[in-house]
Amino acid sequence: MNAQDSNANLGVRQFLGPLLAVCIVAALELTRFDQICPPPIPLVLAVLIASYYSGAIAGLCSALLAIGYLYFYYTGANAGWVLSDNNLPLFAFASVAALAAAVLTGPQQRNLEQAKRLGTEVAVLQGQLQERRLAEGALRHSEERYQRLAQLLPVPMVAVERSRISFVNHAAMQLFGATAREQLLGRSPFDLLQGEYQVVLHESIGQLLSGNADQPITVERNIARLNGEFLFVEIHAAPIGQSDGNALILTFRDVGNQYRELENLRQTIASLRDAIDKQPDAVFMLSVDGRIVEVNRSGVLTLEADSVVSLQGRPMLEFVLPEHRQNLGDLFKRVLQGVAGTIEIEAAGLEETRYWLECSVVPLREANQRIVSIMVGARDITRRKRAERALRTSEQRFRALVEMSSDMTLIMDGQGAILFASPSVVGILGYEPAYLLGKSTFDIVHHDDRITAHSALRDTIANPGAVRRAELRVRHRDGSWRMLDAVGRAHLDSAAIHGVVVNCRDITDRKAAEDALRDSRERLNGILNSLDDVVWSSTVKDCQPLYVSPSAEAVYGRPVGDFFARPSLWFDVVHPEDKQRVQSTVAQILKTGHYDYEYRIIRPDGSIRWLRDRARLVTDSFRNPLRLDGIASDITDLKKAGSALIESRERLRTFARQLDAAVEEERTHIARELHDELGQALTGMKMDLAWMRRRLDDKTGLRDVSILHKKIGATGELIDSTIAVVRRIATRLRPTLLDNLGLIAAMEEYAGQFSERTGVKCELMLPSELVLDKAYASGVFRIFQEAMTNIARHSGADKAVVNLRHDKRNLVLEVADNGRGMEESSGAITQRLGVLGMRERAQLMGGVLNVHARKQGGTLVRLIVPMAAAHPAKEDEQACA
Repeated sequence: MNAQDSNANLGVRQFLGPLLAVCIVAALELTRFDQICPPPIPLVLAVLIASYYSGAIAGLCSALLAIGYLYFYYTGANAGWVLSDNNLPLFAFASVAALAAAVLTGPQQRNLEQAKRLGTEVAVLQGQLQERRLAEGALRHSEERYQRLAQLLPVPMVAVERSRISFVNHAAMQLFGATAREQLLGRSPFDLLQGEYQVVLHESIGQLLSGNADQPITVERNIARLNGEFLFVEIHAAPIGQSDGNALILTFRDVGNQYRELENLRQTIASLRDAIDKQPDAVFMLSVDGRIVEVNRSGVLTLEADSVVSLQGRPMLEFVLPEHRQNLGDLFKRVLQGVAGTIEIEAAGLEETRYWLECSVVPLREANQRIVSIMVGARDITRRKRAERALRTSEQRFRALVEMSSDMTLIMDGQGAILFASPSVVGILGYEPAYLLGKSTFDIVHHDDRITAHSALRDTIANPGAVRRAELRVRHRDGSWRMLDAVGRAHLDSAAIHGVVVNCRDITDRKAAEDALRDSRERLNGILNSLDDVVWSSTVKDCQPLYVSPSAEAVYGRPVGDFFARPSLWFDVVHPEDKQRVQSTVAQILKTGHYDYEYRIIRPDGSIRWLRDRARLVTDSFRNPLRLDGIASDITDLKKAGSALIESRERLRTFARQLDAAVEEERTHIARELHDELGQALTGMKMDLAWMRRRLDDKTGLRDVSILHKKIGATGELIDSTIAVVRRIATRLRPTLLDNLGLIAAMEEYAGQFSERTGVKCELMLPSELVLDKAYASGVFRIFQEAMTNIARHSGADKAVVNLRHDKRNLVLEVADNGRGMEESSGAITQRLGVLGMRERAQLMGGVLNVHARKQGGTLVRLIVPMAAAHPAKEDEQACA
């Protein structure tokens, strides 16, 4: 039951108690109950009931009413109690007063109880309000303190509520280039990102803003400053613990310098790798189990290998002699425990060449200090070891110096006199160490470097303990000059040394390599300047030329300066039919990284040239385009050669088809002659032989010997005729005079037979003597034979003139006729088998064949063959000799 119900019950009870007491008293009076029972008993009962229902105050009022009643009762009893007009008003007043007192005092009692309860509740509420007021004050103070702290933080910080910026500190204003916070407040955080990153980050940051994600995120992206610049920063987004989940904190860190430092670090590593690779000492990178991972060029040479690949994965101990493997293995174990060390071992290469190495072994660690590999620096100390054996009894003060390096070591006094020279001086300068003792160093230094040497010696003596370096030219024993890298340090106060220690390394080869590199660069520039191809370089965005080789003037027909004065010139000279294809090809280079295409250009004189242009895209480590490098080649002659090759192939196909037909025709002709002439002759001889056999079998036939002799004579004539036919066929296939007596005799014989057979008169103008290689003699004869055959078949001429002449350079054959010429078939003459065959033979001999009509009528065939190719080979001349 709540407080309101309790208060209502209390009010009813306080009102009903006195009313019940009044009613009881009135009932006693009206019923005259006092005659049956004494009045005190019901009165006491009425008081008790009123007190039970109404409480103490209402009971007190009821008791007063009962006392008044008793008073009136006993007063009236003596006089005969009745409710008279005298005592009735008084009784009524007393009753009403008691009832009113009960009613009025009831709410006071109820209010008192309610006040007690409310006081308790108010006290609790006051305590809670006081605690809340103190908490709000502490929270407000904390919030102000943290807000001031956020404003003073050097880290750029932005608060986002409901997808809008609600707070920004001073560092963030500087980061975004804002002069007032109002420039950033109320904006979307995505407006601060570069355009292409907004979509990428919208999903992840949007989940934080919507409350779907409670884990912070860290990304690296470009942000856009208010002035339009872009910065590469690291963005850390973390949600703020609110119920609606629409608040987060963004912090920014500029990492652009880190990426630039990373790029510089990459370049430094590349330079360091290149420097290590060029070190004269061998450098090995080993895995933790002692296997070779990387090795520089000197290491490959030291182990007598062909390449780095052939050494990778092989144990380092494999190349160490057995007696030294245990010591090196123990050193590897100590290095894996973090202790670097140096050891001298004897090793053998793949070709079993033995040598001593001084190995410096150090561990290589990751960022967490975990050892991941072992680096071994090995210097060849074979010469030093040999010197140690020869100088084992030398003074102790020089032993450590000799063991340090195989380079030449000198000890000089304050004036430059040599007190000690290491044995390596023999290999570097050719002098014996004893020869240099007591001599001045400046006597062997080049006179142009003596001032530098004096200055270096003075500075070394003036700064004890400091190291002074100088490069000096020193005279070799054979009179040549060697370049030495000298490093000196003064030890004048040392009792063991008492001098200036100078360690000298021969860098003559290195200097020569540097000069060679410089010459190589100059040669490269010379090569680029002398190339027929155009080497060029340009920007990617607007194709501004960066470099154009001088050969552009020969290829494009324009000065190189025109391309720099007018960057669009290279595209303006492109043939109109190829411009669209060139544009589309160049546009694709950002995707493919290279292109290779052919197009035509128009030179200022109107000539058209074919170019092949090849280019590649050069980018930085972030794959940002830097420039285009390319080379353009003039392939006009190649295109023409290709067309000529296609045409030649077509001619060869035609020639092959016609040659097959001619071969078949010749075979048919030869078969017909063999069948008609040789077949008939052989059949006749067979018949004669059969007749003679029958005669010999018939003994009576022997009586007439004259008939047998006559038949034998006829058979002999038939055999002679057959032999003549065979010779004629063989001569037509290949004249025997060509091999026996040479080209001149063969041509004369063929011309006579030709005149006899065709009736065409032949006029020959031949040299008295001509010696040619057999192959070329056969080629010239076949061309002459084909030309005469064409005269007989197609010209209708009755006279042919053959002119063969030569000089020191060329052999010329001309065959002319007085026939109908080329008018009837000039269009197809170049496709005839005879002409194609003659031209192919001429090309095989390196010559040229022309066929054209003569002005006076007829056709002229002219063959020109270089005499240098037509002479017999030297081997043949030597064999004849």
